[in-house]
Amino acid sequence: MKKILSVILFIMCLRMTSWAQVFIFNESAYQERMSEIKVAVVDSLSGEPVPFASIYVIPSKDTTITNFTLTDSKGEAKLDEVPFGSYQFHVEMMGYKPFIRERYFREAQVNMGTIRLQVDELFLQAATVTDVGNPIIIKKDTVEFNASSFRVGANAMLKDLLLKMPGMEITPDGKVKFGGKEIDKITVGGRTFFFNDQSTALNNLPASVVDKIRVIERESEQTRASGLEDGGKEQVLDVALKKEYEKGWFGNIGLKGGTTLGDSSEDNPLRDDRGFVWGANALVSAYSEKDQLTFIANGQNIDDSGMIVSGMDEDGVISILGQGLSTAGQLGLNANTTRIKGVESTFSINYKYTDTDSGNKSDRTTYLDDGDLNSSALNKGKQYANSLSTNLEMKKEEGKVWFHFRPSFVYSKTDNTARGSSQTFRDGTFVNSTETGVVSVNESKNTSLNSDLSFRDLWGKNGRTLLFGFNGSYDYGTGKSDESNIIKTASGTTPSIMNYLSDNLSSIADGSVRFTEPVGDKWSVSAMGELTRSQSEKTRYAYDIDGRRNSYYSTLSINKYMEQQYDLTAQYKFGDGNWVTLGGRVYGVYNETYSESFGLENTVGEDEWNWHLAPTLRMRFSKENDEVNLYVTGYAMQPGTSRMQPMLNIADPSRLTLGNIYLKPYSQTYFNFDWTRSNPEKFSTLMVILFGNLNASPISQARWYDSDGVMYSIPVNARKPATNGYIMVDYTTPLDNKKNLFLSLSSYTLFSSSANYQAKNTLPGLDKSAFDYSAFMSDFWGNPSGDRFYNGQSGFVESRTTSLNPYLYFNLRYNRERYSLSLNTSLEGNIARYSLDPSINMNTLNTRIGVQGNYTTKHEFELSSEIIYNFYKGYSDGYGKPEWQWSAEINKSIGAFNFSVKMNDILNQTRDLTHTVTANYKEDTYRLVMGRYVIFGVKWNFGKMNATHSQRAQQAAMDMVF
Repeated sequence: MKKILSVILFIMCLRMTSWAQVFIFNESAYQERMSEIKVAVVDSLSGEPVPFASIYVIPSKDTTITNFTLTDSKGEAKLDEVPFGSYQFHVEMMGYKPFIRERYFREAQVNMGTIRLQVDELFLQAATVTDVGNPIIIKKDTVEFNASSFRVGANAMLKDLLLKMPGMEITPDGKVKFGGKEIDKITVGGRTFFFNDQSTALNNLPASVVDKIRVIERESEQTRASGLEDGGKEQVLDVALKKEYEKGWFGNIGLKGGTTLGDSSEDNPLRDDRGFVWGANALVSAYSEKDQLTFIANGQNIDDSGMIVSGMDEDGVISILGQGLSTAGQLGLNANTTRIKGVESTFSINYKYTDTDSGNKSDRTTYLDDGDLNSSALNKGKQYANSLSTNLEMKKEEGKVWFHFRPSFVYSKTDNTARGSSQTFRDGTFVNSTETGVVSVNESKNTSLNSDLSFRDLWGKNGRTLLFGFNGSYDYGTGKSDESNIIKTASGTTPSIMNYLSDNLSSIADGSVRFTEPVGDKWSVSAMGELTRSQSEKTRYAYDIDGRRNSYYSTLSINKYMEQQYDLTAQYKFGDGNWVTLGGRVYGVYNETYSESFGLENTVGEDEWNWHLAPTLRMRFSKENDEVNLYVTGYAMQPGTSRMQPMLNIADPSRLTLGNIYLKPYSQTYFNFDWTRSNPEKFSTLMVILFGNLNASPISQARWYDSDGVMYSIPVNARKPATNGYIMVDYTTPLDNKKNLFLSLSSYTLFSSSANYQAKNTLPGLDKSAFDYSAFMSDFWGNPSGDRFYNGQSGFVESRTTSLNPYLYFNLRYNRERYSLSLNTSLEGNIARYSLDPSINMNTLNTRIGVQGNYTTKHEFELSSEIIYNFYKGYSDGYGKPEWQWSAEINKSIGAFNFSVKMNDILNQTRDLTHTVTANYKEDTYRLVMGRYVIFGVKWNFGKMNATHSQRAQQAAMDMVF
């Protein structure tokens, strides 16, 4: 009977193995006989301990890691619960030759003794290791972080791990920066991961699966394809998985729930009190040598998701959808394969949903010669946003024929409801008040293709390349909005109700060809021609409350845009990685716009080409630990069609806007200089960046007010250029030999100067019920060149707003095995001057002091807390009150499960404050915030996670699936 049972059990195990390759059958597994394996690892030359070395075992005749750990600071490690049997015992550490030994484990206690790792000389030729086991390694153009050296909670995601690493930061729009430079893409194991959606990787990849983080600076895709240095650099953040995750599958499922605890009050009215808060997430990822598949799903109504939903308007401006406090959900799939020889193929589909509550309270002071206006406003809204994106990429970057092929499709829909009110006074006397309401639905579809084809080393000559490029897109959007408003002034009350239907259709096609010819060993010459053609058609039909079309507010705009570019450059290479490029670019712009509205049918820009010439200067010089880059070039820019619509926008009756059919293209010239000095042995980095741009004929605003305090604005091309620039200095260095104490200092100053136009005196208001755009432009603008406006005949003078924004940041971080402590301070100033009255004080100063700490107890409870104190100077009354922001979290892992409790904004003082200075006014704004809440969570890690108990976790995963 026992033999029969044994045979049945053996057959069942084989059957389960056929279901899932990740299950490991061992001849002794069912006997519950385990080994505890101890080992010590030292450097063979110095005899010093080697911390963070990988220790793992693989059953003989298998390829799957069953037990894994790292050596501690003494170079010691222990593998628990290794079933009796035959294994390959591995010891590995970057910079050393791997140690592999075949061993049959049959004792309860096994001591492998002291393993003396030998230095890998070939590796050292390609990398500089600062110390044995250093958590940071610098190679040429690559900075590599050992993830295990940066302690984070068991529940942490990739973003939490990155924030522990020196030089890393995450911007509010979900982008990663390293050393002040924005990361262009995130890859996993060198493979594309959800394309440009960095927030998906940051908020869904568990930190526990990460082995290394590599920041790689490489030549741009254009440089790699054409062979000509274009000055562009691509910053790639590659996430290398731990060895036990490189083949097989893993994942996690998490749930959390809690409640808000802070009600709104007179002192803090923009406080969310939604009550029940919740969150859920799931990730399943499978990897093989050639394939990668990742599925994610999450949802939450708490303001810590980090999920970004973005959309693009008809002007090509990308905006964040669902700004505010959102209930959000996401489903995503990313698949990658290299089964086609030499070609990497990636496909992703990503759906996001947000249901957002928004609100803000603001106060604006407008400076006028005949008395300043003081306005206060309160706005609340509700927005539903859906976004579906699909992307395909096929790329080949080896051999003599290279190509990139990237089609994509994006669909987005938003439903928006907003209500607002405002009041305006002059010297305490009532001027006007408004009540506004908008209900709108907008839908857009975008199909695009980005592709290029390169022939390299033509006719047997190294470096001779011919590159063809094509980019195209097609956009279609529809919109419907119902707008109602009431304005009260000294002369009476005026209500307005208007409905709008809009259609937007645009297409763009761009083709280019570039030929590069090497001349000798150091010189190369390149010529490029490019032609761009786009067309857009935008209609907006207005209807009165009785359903009849309102001709005064109905418009049609058709824009035809063409651009020619011709570029000739010569490049000289000297030394290793040093080069200089000189040349020039000629570009011609054709911008024809047909406009149709009540009393107007006009075409501007017909048969009119505007030509520009811009120099091209690019240089890179590196020597030992220093690198210098210089970049100067220019481009032409097209005004958006929405700015050229011949209509009066009456959505906000106290701030009316118009379009300008006579807008012309404008040009921008850029200058960029950066110098980096790094010390690989100490891992200290000093970076200096200078950046500036000069905008010729930039699009600005002309503003005026009527006797009721109503503001009007219309876009115009400024006659004087606008300038922007900044200088940044960033320094990071360890303060001790073991790299436990790090100091980071960062300082930058932003400068901007732009022209606007203001009316000399109060002007008559516009008749909103019978607005005649043609008659208005004849009096305001004059001829198509704007003679009346620029000569001051219509009553406008040029004003200039100059701003200086200094910023200083200090961070001191101390990391040990079981605890870390961080102290940071920042000062951010805003110094602004308005040319018509330089005495006006628009200066502000924000000061932030923060302390953050983490501690893991001997019973593996992970405690973390952060407290921040913000105080402000220079804001309007009622704004800029000091505030404390205090949060704390506790995590505890039990087997494959992690339990957590988080308390946010314990003192219930957090606010969201912004300050705006432009033209002749300043405005302070508070926005809706989440406030105080407590939330409890549990997360289950399955598959090959929790490696020391991998068999149990795999069995639990199979029980769940089968």
